[in-house]
Amino acid sequence: MNVTQVCNYVAPAKNQMGAERIVERLSKGLVSAGHAVSMLLHPDTEKTPVNGAELVTEIPLETDIVHFHGWEPEEYENTNFPWVTTIHGYSLHQKPEKAIKNRHVIAVSRFAAEQIKAVNYVWNCADPEEFTFEPNKDNYFLWMAGTDWGEGKGLISTIMLAKKLGINLKIAGTGNNKEIIDFIKSNCNRRIEYIGPINGTEKIEVLRKAKGLFLLSRLPDACPVAVSEALMCGTPVLASSNGSLPEIVLNGITGFVCKNQAEEIRATINIDRISPEACRDYALRNFSIEKSVDNYVQIYNKIIELHQNAH
Repeated sequence: MNVTQVCNYVAPAKNQMGAERIVERLSKGLVSAGHAVSMLLHPDTEKTPVNGAELVTEIPLETDIVHFHGWEPEEYENTNFPWVTTIHGYSLHQKPEKAIKNRHVIAVSRFAAEQIKAVNYVWNCADPEEFTFEPNKDNYFLWMAGTDWGEGKGLISTIMLAKKLGINLKIAGTGNNKEIIDFIKSNCNRRIEYIGPINGTEKIEVLRKAKGLFLLSRLPDACPVAVSEALMCGTPVLASSNGSLPEIVLNGITGFVCKNQAEEIRATINIDRISPEACRDYALRNFSIEKSVDNYVQIYNKIIELHQNAH
């Protein structure tokens, strides 16, 4: 199958580019599965971010299906190719009625699909060869997100919880809001450390060694990429009960889903009850690139068949 991925970003993905990392992982998985992959990205992209995928400036004529990432329905509907689009959030900025029960639209969780009334969803993935398993954890917890989200991603709550319990906390991420970064730095002490933006092998190593990843999100997150990455490393997730988190974190098995501060405290104290092996096993079965590719290819084939029947 010839698949063209269309996503307007400058590759490679870094920092808080969650959706863009999924585009690259899916493309890698499609190549590994024997499919031909073209990537139509931002013009400033100098080379393909995925070995075996071709960087293109327009959709190749031999394309079997175009996989957009975003929501520009009039643009998609005017293409002559079979197409799908992944919505990486939980809302649509325009013409939401066009997504209702639209087989071309793919959400990233059951929760997100319900919000936009989509038929399909595929969870975000992580590469098990990249996010390798680490059963032996160091004595620190991790908060990792774009700092501009602030308390939207539970930043303040996590810092206050760390101070209350006297735990070691690393805060990773960056953003444009200087006030938030100054707030983080002002709350650092011998146990709370701000390590700034992390990418590549540094990010993986910090995530692998963490006792747990805090994601006490106050937002209705669609499917945070950090969850699949953490669990793939065998790192439990301490999550809020908002958005897709109760769907993708198994309470008491791959982490804890917390409804209030009392539950957050209990979860932090009991983090050692979560088995890193259980986290890894769950991630391999549900969040691997191969699983994601299988799910997407099933949808691709259905859309190609619909297109052929219509013509």
